[in-house]
Amino acid sequence: MSNVIDLTDLSEYKLRKLEERIVDGLSHPDPEVLKIWTEMARDTIRKFPGAPEPSKSSITLTMPIGASEQERATLEREFIEGFSSYKQDVMAQLLELLKEHMLLQKEVAERRAKET
Repeated sequence: MSNVIDLTDLSEYKLRKLEERIVDGLSHPDPEVLKIWTEMARDTIRKFPGAPEPSKSSITLTMPIGASEQERATLEREFIEGFSSYKQDVMAQLLELLKEHMLLQKEVAERRAKET
């Protein structure tokens, strides 16, 4: 017996919420810097909205012969939990990279604002 598990779960709604949270959290005493920085941050979030979805959107698990329903449910649950945990770890790392990138963007925005 096999089970097909759908691995896609990142919705457009979550992406918009991420963008809102990050952009709304930006602040700077110079409004021109904030404007430039916000535009750069939005572009970055659109390019890198989160962990990529798997190129293979489903996995077929072949259950051992004679496995009970409880054993199948346990295997499926553990697989989903393990994959979800990994995806959360990747997302956390991506958010840290985004944070570092946006701090560098702030410096660029400050320099661009001085040039104008």
